[in-house]
Amino acid sequence: MFINECKLLRARLKPKCLGGSFLNKHTYTKWISFVSIYFKWLTRLCKSLKLRCLQILVYGGTRYYYFLSHSRVYEINHNGHTRAFVWNNNRTGPSGIVDCFSSIHYGGKYQWGTCLTKAYAEQRSKGKYTCRDPSATFCYYQCMVEQHDLDEGPVYDDCLCRPDDTPQSTEAPLPAWCHSPDGTECSWYRTCLEKRFPCTRSGTSYALDYGEKFCNLYTENYNGFDEIGQRWIDAVRKCLQVALVILLRPYNHPSCDEIKEAAFRSHSGCYVSPYPGAPSFCDIGWSNYWKIIWTIKSAFASNFWDTVGQGLKTGFDCISNNITEKIHMFKISVERKAVNTVENLERSLMEYIPDDVSMYIFDDSTRRKRSTDTSNSTIISVLLFDRKKYDLNYKSVSNTSIDGVITKVMDNIETGKYQLNIGVPIEEISFCPDIECQNPTRAVVPGQEKESTGMAIGATIGITVGVIVGVIVGVALLGAFGFFFIRKK
Repeated sequence: MFINECKLLRARLKPKCLGGSFLNKHTYTKWISFVSIYFKWLTRLCKSLKLRCLQILVYGGTRYYYFLSHSRVYEINHNGHTRAFVWNNNRTGPSGIVDCFSSIHYGGKYQWGTCLTKAYAEQRSKGKYTCRDPSATFCYYQCMVEQHDLDEGPVYDDCLCRPDDTPQSTEAPLPAWCHSPDGTECSWYRTCLEKRFPCTRSGTSYALDYGEKFCNLYTENYNGFDEIGQRWIDAVRKCLQVALVILLRPYNHPSCDEIKEAAFRSHSGCYVSPYPGAPSFCDIGWSNYWKIIWTIKSAFASNFWDTVGQGLKTGFDCISNNITEKIHMFKISVERKAVNTVENLERSLMEYIPDDVSMYIFDDSTRRKRSTDTSNSTIISVLLFDRKKYDLNYKSVSNTSIDGVITKVMDNIETGKYQLNIGVPIEEISFCPDIECQNPTRAVVPGQEKESTGMAIGATIGITVGVIVGVIVGVALLGAFGFFFIRKK
């Protein structure tokens, strides 16, 4: 009987992830049921199976024996109950190995688990989970924790497996480092994500159209940010990759559109709070924030705000509450907000604002309600920036004065030369040196559009021509009558 049990155990022992156990356990009560386990029997078992016995632990009157075989640690108590854990040797991994595990924390149900680095597990869970062995480098990360953040309870269908299952994947195999990225390799999007899910041919490749491009922008302009800005960049690049690693699991099969949606959903969270201890958007300062905005916007052009820009907007409220430098802002009061008011205002201002100046336009009614402004108007604010200073992709030799641009725009709006056609009446335009616009330095009421010089000249010429023609006709008639009277004589 003992020899048969040994053979059964040996058949089940397979080299797996050489890393720390991570809440994943096997229960092998069906395999071994000894009436009593004595130390000499355990020694014999270890010797027969070429196991290394680890320790004997007595807890609550129950004696537990632990021994090692390949990648698993086995626990046997004196009642014959045995269970196995993935062994921690803290060294080699490799990342990406997938196995099927059961756990008492999930009612004995089996689920997939992936061998991953401790650093990845902590990053993915934002510090909530880690390897059981604090010195481990690798450990198994169970599917229910990685995909659903549940360390107990039921096992959902997308994580469920059978003990003898092997995850099936028709996609190309990936390098081990793909499964535990550290954010320093922008090639991860091409080498790992795009290789696993080639979406370029479908026209919806987040990996190449956004992810790789976004990552490279930060790398190319890294020295344009200060120390806290660089720390934020490092954390965000890693966060954005870690958020998508889960899609690489062989039991996951997302579509290209689902990959893109999942990626854009992750942007806001990664910008605001990439990882515990890393700076968030609220910490990096006004200058770093707008360098990020304008540098990325200039690369993504027209679809910026509909894609990555939505995530970047999430930090505006907190960053605008801690401004330590001079700003340039128009506050535009309108009777009411109509459809596309902001878009119409941007189009109108672009006719008068030079390329060297960038604009950020936003509905500021909520902020106004928090300030001392008690009017019922809708407020639209326009922040102006020196593009050469904030857009690290922009190369220009000209030196445009934003103060000069503002003076010219307000003068021409007041006289009526510049018309802002936004679909609703504009009550007043103020220039503000602070975000709350508590002390505007100038306020103007838009003037009426004057008749153009061309039209005035045309009218004058028309009148003049009419007078001349009238004189000529009069003279001709007078001559005709004169001639008639002369002949009659």
